[in-house]
Parts: sequence; structure tokens; C-alpha cells
Amino acid sequence: MSAYPIEKDSRSNNRERTVGLRDNTVLDEWVEVAVHIEAELSLVQLCRDGEQKMLYSEDIGAVLEAAMDSDGSALWCEKYSKLLIPSTRPGAGNRFFSLRRMLTDDGGAPDCR
Repeated sequence: MSAYPIEKDSRSNNRERTVGLRDNTVLDEWVEVAVHIEAELSLVQLCRDGEQKMLYSEDIGAVLEAAMDSDGSALWCEKYSKLLIPSTRPGAGNRFFSLRRMLTDDGGAPDCR
């Protein structure tokens, strides 16, 4: 038994409080992709499981530089059109890029090898 008086919390009662989790479709999904860059055209090709996605970058020089510091793989978030290129060079850090889908992109060719 406590020697100090205990105040009742007006928010607490006997019913359980539950917290609703966000729907999984709302969460960010980052998938591993292989990156191929066509610097002359400002295009970035992402390959995953033999399928390709062609995207455009307004800062292709920075994407190319980041890709040269990586092992050729990256993470892609479709929801935000963001590409994360992790560096293998000590101290270089990870870099994020916004990419835009090409107007004619229909999912790409089935093979990107």
C-alpha cells in the first residue's frame, strides 16, 4: 500500500484503449533495384526481378556521381518516386533523388539484362 495519495486519472476507465495501426498500403515500401544510367539522355533505368522502369532525372550528374560511389544497387520508393543510392565509399553517405516517370513508360520491357 502506498503512503502517498493516489489521484484517479479522469482519462482512465475499465475499458481497454486500442490504437489503430495505419493501413499497410499507406506505408513507404522501399525495394532493392539495380541502377543503370544513360547520362546523355538524363535517364535512369531501375531493374528488379528482370523488369525495368525508365525514369528521368533533372540532376543526372549527381545521380551518376552517387552511382559511381555505390555497388550498382539502390533502393526505390514508388510512392514518393525517390531513389536512395547508398555509398560504399567511407564518409560519402547515402543520397536521395527524386525521379520522374517517362510519359511513355508502360512498365518497360520484360527483360533488362
